[in-house]
Amino acid sequence: MGEVSLESSLADPPPLKKTKATKLIRSQLFIGLILLLLGAGNILFAQHKADYYQEHIQSTLLQQTTPTKSTHESFHLPQPSATSDEHIEHLRARHSFYRFCILGGKILLCFSGVFFLSALVLLKSTKVSIDSHSSS
Repeated sequence: MGEVSLESSLADPPPLKKTKATKLIRSQLFIGLILLLLGAGNILFAQHKADYYQEHIQSTLLQQTTPTKSTHESFHLPQPSATSDEHIEHLRARHSFYRFCILGGKILLCFSGVFFLSALVLLKSTKVSIDSHSSS
């Protein structure tokens, strides 16, 4: 009465193995989804800010190089001041930072793809092992 036949133990896969694989697949999909959202958010936000700073840099440089009309009806170029140079350098630093954030977002998207692919491979291998146990 307490004996278990070999055929019945092969026909039913152990539920512990299935739940571990399921938990692993779900956790990989969850991590992949989080990385996907973070990467896409980084790219969208950083691209918006990088474009803003690029336009701001261009408008500041254009203001510095645009000739102004003096009271004597002659045109002269404004001399760049130390504060405007510092301001442009600050804008360029911010622009570079957001360009770096875009790169970080792309890297997060790559890691997201790795997690999704590993979950897919694990899902395929788990289905094959489950199918091989149930067909026996």
